[in-house]
Amino acid sequence: MPIQDRDNQEGHRVTEPSRSEGPNPPTKSRRAWAWQFVTGLAGFLVVVVVLTQWLRKPLEFAGTYMVQELGVTGLFAAVLAVDAIPTPLSFVPLMLLAAQGGMSLSFVYGTCASASICAGLLGYLIGRIIGMPQWLDRTISRRHPGGKEWLKRYGAVGVVIVGILPLPFAMGTWTAGAMKVPIHQVALACLIRIPKTAIYFALIVSGLQIGGAL
Repeated sequence: MPIQDRDNQEGHRVTEPSRSEGPNPPTKSRRAWAWQFVTGLAGFLVVVVVLTQWLRKPLEFAGTYMVQELGVTGLFAAVLAVDAIPTPLSFVPLMLLAAQGGMSLSFVYGTCASASICAGLLGYLIGRIIGMPQWLDRTISRRHPGGKEWLKRYGAVGVVIVGILPLPFAMGTWTAGAMKVPIHQVALACLIRIPKTAIYFALIVSGLQIGGAL
C-alpha cells in the first residue's frame, strides 16, 4: 500500500498509508495481457495451419455445408448471437469455416466485422434495459477478478480494451449498458472490432495458405 509523509505535532516526519483513490486494476498487468494476446494470436495461426494440413477435407465439408445452409444472413446471425451474449465462445471458428467453405473472403470479413459491431450495441441495450444479472456479475467476478471495477472506472475505454483482449465482448458491453455509459461512446468503442476482426481474418487466410502449401 502506498505511504505518504506528514508532520506530527512534535515536528517529526511520520508515514501513514494513503487511501486508494479508485478501483484496483485487473489482476493481470498490462504486460501479462499483451503477452497473452500475442501468444494467443501465434497459437491460433498454428492451429489453423495444423487443421488445414490434417483436416482439410472435414473442414471443407463443414464449411461448405454451413455456407450452403446459412449463407451470409446465417453467418451474420450466428456472429451476432455469439458476441451479444456473455459466453466463452468466439465467432472466429465461424470465419474459418466460411472461408474454407468457399464464401467470398470480402463477404466473410465484412459480415463478421459488422455483426460483431451490431452485437456490441445489442449487448449494450440489453444491459441498459435489464441491468447486470447476478449470474453475469458472479461470473465476471470469478473469472476476471477486478474486471468489473476496471470497466466501471474506464467506461467506454474499458469496452475498447475488452474488445481487443481475449475476453467475452459482451462482458464489456453489458456492463457499459448497466452503467448507462452514453451510447455514442459505446458505439465508437465497438468500432474496435473492425481491426480485431481483420487481425484474426488475416491469420485465417495466412494459415490456410501456409497449410495448403505444406
